[in-house]
Amino acid sequence: MPSLTNRSAQKLSAYILSFLGALSLVLLLQSTPTPAQLPGVNQAIISQILDKPQVYIQNKLAKVQDSAGKGQRIRTQQARAELLFNTGAVGRLAQNSILTVGQCARLQQGSLLINGATSSCSPSAVASVRGTTYLMEVSAAGETQIKVLEGEVVVTQMPTTEEVEASLKPTVANKQVKPERLPDPLIRPSDRPLPIEPFPQDDRPILQTQTGSQVVLKEGEKVSLSAKGIIGTIEKLSQNEFTNILTGQLFNGFPTQLPGISNVQGSFQRLFPGIPFPVSLPGVPVPRIPIPRLPF
Repeated sequence: MPSLTNRSAQKLSAYILSFLGALSLVLLLQSTPTPAQLPGVNQAIISQILDKPQVYIQNKLAKVQDSAGKGQRIRTQQARAELLFNTGAVGRLAQNSILTVGQCARLQQGSLLINGATSSCSPSAVASVRGTTYLMEVSAAGETQIKVLEGEVVVTQMPTTEEVEASLKPTVANKQVKPERLPDPLIRPSDRPLPIEPFPQDDRPILQTQTGSQVVLKEGEKVSLSAKGIIGTIEKLSQNEFTNILTGQLFNGFPTQLPGISNVQGSFQRLFPGIPFPVSLPGVPVPRIPIPRLPF
């Protein structure tokens, strides 16, 4: 009898340890934010305008401290703009760019630099982050390119309207089936299936996609997507390409430095050791070269 009691106690202890382990795992997963848990972008405040006063919100000339709400479009001509999103992230728009505020910062044309926990998207891709610095570019032909300067970015193919509609249809054993129709005399108006409304082009929801339509980019990597969302091969950023970004119009000339620039510097130095960082950081004194005095 004592041996039975010991065995019962051992089993009880094993159950308790298993339960505590499972509970710890659940709490850990709940405390780790995922891209889907990121708050949506519902406001963008214009904090800086450079070059020319040619920034527009819904085709109305905008000024510093103006804000765009969900569904509104920000457009630049021969101007650059810095944006503060409601998520706390900072975005910078290059000249001749168009961005719509929505579930993500949707870039329809031009170049967008993101620093912080804000997802962006284009007509063919969704870039989900937890806090990083990356560049999204959309060509006039609808092709998208994403370049990661620091951190990681999950790039997902944007589902088409047809894919969204197909995901809403009933399936049996992964095969689509047609719902059984009753004879016309027995169909009441309330029984008729409602048509599936396509999602608005500027605010599609971010859905789970099939395996193979998603890639993870790390610092110093880039990937291109066709206008139809076909993901290309992951490539490395060259030192010249990284330097051109840091000295280009999304960094050069802004009166305030991008938040987290020290993280970008760390990434650059890890990728290209021995190469001087091409951006002047605030608070770092520039060495002065002494000028020798002449004897007369």
